Amino acid sequence: MKFNRKLAAVLLTLLLTVSMSGCTLVNVNADKDNAQVIATMDGQDILKSEYNNYMALTEISYKANSTSMPTGSNLTSLKQQVYDSLLQQKALYLEAKKEKLTADEASAKSTADSQIKSDKSTLGDDAFAKILTDNNTTEEAFTSWYQNFQVESAYATAALQDYSQKIEKDTKIVLDETVGKVGDTDVSRGEYYYYYIGEELTNYMTTGSGLSTDDASVAETNQTIFDTIALNEANIQYCEEHNIEITDAAITEQQKTLQTTFSYFFSDDSTANSFLQSYYMDKTEYESYQKQEAKAEAAKAAIKKQCEEDATYSEYALEKQYVNNPDSYDTSVASAMHILTTDEDLAKQIYEEAKNITSKSDFQKLIDKYKDNESISEATDLGSFDKSTMVSEFSDAVFGADNNTVVGPVETSYGYHVVFVYDKKDGEVQSLDEVRDEIAADLKVTNGDEDYDKLETKLGKELKTDIYDIKTPVQAYAEQLESDFGLVKYENRVGI
Repeated sequence: MKFNRKLAAVLLTLLLTVSMSGCTLVNVNADKDNAQVIATMDGQDILKSEYNNYMALTEISYKANSTSMPTGSNLTSLKQQVYDSLLQQKALYLEAKKEKLTADEASAKSTADSQIKSDKSTLGDDAFAKILTDNNTTEEAFTSWYQNFQVESAYATAALQDYSQKIEKDTKIVLDETVGKVGDTDVSRGEYYYYYIGEELTNYMTTGSGLSTDDASVAETNQTIFDTIALNEANIQYCEEHNIEITDAAITEQQKTLQTTFSYFFSDDSTANSFLQSYYMDKTEYESYQKQEAKAEAAKAAIKKQCEEDATYSEYALEKQYVNNPDSYDTSVASAMHILTTDEDLAKQIYEEAKNITSKSDFQKLIDKYKDNESISEATDLGSFDKSTMVSEFSDAVFGADNNTVVGPVETSYGYHVVFVYDKKDGEVQSLDEVRDEIAADLKVTNGDEDYDKLETKLGKELKTDIYDIKTPVQAYAEQLESDFGLVKYENRVGI
């Protein structure tokens, strides 16, 4: 499977795009400050001079873009990002050298020289020099560092490209990583991504945008995902423990439903695959995770069915249902046409035109007149219906009218209706004995659903979730390299 993620650009953007702030050092001996060891990696000291120059680079970048510098906690966040970025690039550089990867060092140094020339031109010599002084460096030291920084960046890019190629050959490198636990079962990155995609598409459908990426929103999304995985696993386990069959046919049917929902967002498989590549999978891999969710949905349906079969009801509840819902057991039917609007004045106007109509054809002429009016919600023939089909206000008006008469405007939650009743057949209210089985079936469904809801609440608490610090694959790769090269940090020496 071919990826177009450009992982190198992704990480380097992550490493280099940070919020800016002033970092003026007052009354500090520059030589001593620059000589401090802020970390060791692969047995080599990393001096604060590199951090100071990196801070100068970030400040130059923001000043060149006319961006103000943050203060306080934002400054602390800036320092952390610059520090972490510096170390991650070092780790990637060391990996590239270890693997004997190549990079165009001359081009990298040339890039550095061109950028310095451009920044000096944008800021002016004095402003450029002041930023360097404020960060305990000089133009000579900064130029040398920046040339070396761009060389290391080129090697880091080569390391990321090499990592990308490994993933292209075997996506399981990423998808099989463990990102948490549900009970004693590992949750893989692939499974996590599958449910994350579901959350993202649902959010897009309801709000028109993707998921929020601030820390609080991400934490909330992750908890929702793990809770869903836990409940799905609990439903499957419950079926196994209580000998409730989950048939292959039921799983297939549930997967068709899930696939229909997914396909709604994509015009074809090629478009779907392009989207899924962002999550290191293709449609085939996605559907393998989808099948597991389908099994969980089939398990849920099987448990609900069992709950309905086991549900009980009292004679009192049955009789109460019958007495409280007489329209549900009335065999009367009516046929009507209507014009619906949310504009009360327009409804009154239409009624004045319609009130003397006595034929379908004449009311149809009125429908044709108003159906394209932007204030009309609906203008149509509703056909035949019983009393329980429509909202009560509408049914009361229709079944209380004579044949071939107009009623209205009838106000309901939908708006104002002008209605022409063209056929009505009075029936009778069926006796309790006639509808006993129907009511009993309804009560078993209602009570069974309530029983399942209680069971679901219980099941949702049985499997504990343990959500790891879920990083992007690129972040995880860089941090693993830091560990492999024996990184030791001294963050306090940069004021973090």
